[in-house]
Amino acid sequence: MRTTFIILSLFIALQANSQNYIRTIDNLDTWAGQLKYDYELLSRFDKYCRSNNLLNGSLAMIDARGANSWDYTRAVDLNNDGLQDVVFDGPSGGEPNIVYFFIQTNSGFEQVFEVMQGISKVTWKDELLSQVITSDWGCCASIHLTHTIYNVNYDNQNRPVFTKAFQSIEVRDELTKPKEYLSDPIRFTVNNQGYKLRLEPAINDTTEYHWLDITGNTFANLKAGTVGTALAEQTDETGRIWWYVAINFDTNVQNCILNTTDEFPTKVISWISSRYVTKNEE
Repeated sequence: MRTTFIILSLFIALQANSQNYIRTIDNLDTWAGQLKYDYELLSRFDKYCRSNNLLNGSLAMIDARGANSWDYTRAVDLNNDGLQDVVFDGPSGGEPNIVYFFIQTNSGFEQVFEVMQGISKVTWKDELLSQVITSDWGCCASIHLTHTIYNVNYDNQNRPVFTKAFQSIEVRDELTKPKEYLSDPIRFTVNNQGYKLRLEPAINDTTEYHWLDITGNTFANLKAGTVGTALAEQTDETGRIWWYVAINFDTNVQNCILNTTDEFPTKVISWISSRYVTKNEE
């Protein structure tokens, strides 16, 4: 029996559920052994793709490497119909990695999902794929790390339909993660103009982060009036209390070394001092 794990998915509750989403993202695992190797199926999948002009860029790169497509494919029944489906996790034809989900049908294979880079976690409900968390670490030495949560439902033909429910962005590799989370997240409003978003719960204005092109651990500033959610807290050696926060990545976030062209509402994850903010009354 696959492990069942359900996260509330109503889009209007994104802000209230930031802690649930980020806690999940910060504690990622993988398919946990659920993917299987089935040579007959994967060989048939390879032939089907080549005959139907699917995965052309990926297959061209795999062939150029002298590899086989089944080195990058695994079988798993995504929609609990008794047919093994296929997960492709491999080269895109360029620098980034790419992941595809194909469901097996009576006539072949149908692509139902595509995402750049990687799958970080999947969850199941009643033997059906229920949720997918993806991680995009960029390419070409990118400093960005984007996590996206998709909820999975099924149409009247039992095809999985993927709906984006949450997205966050952070500085790749350099952001300190909390060890514990608040039992109840704290909604707050920033009081001071130019309030600093930091990579760690500490004041550090001298370290040279050459690969980030910044001095000190401040990577963005906030406008006064910015609203956010504190998900965890930590006290430094001076007694200052720091909050690990999720904030809408919009025009209130200024001078940020991160950027996104995605129109989906995205949270930027960081640390702020809790001194010059006001807790909001819920």
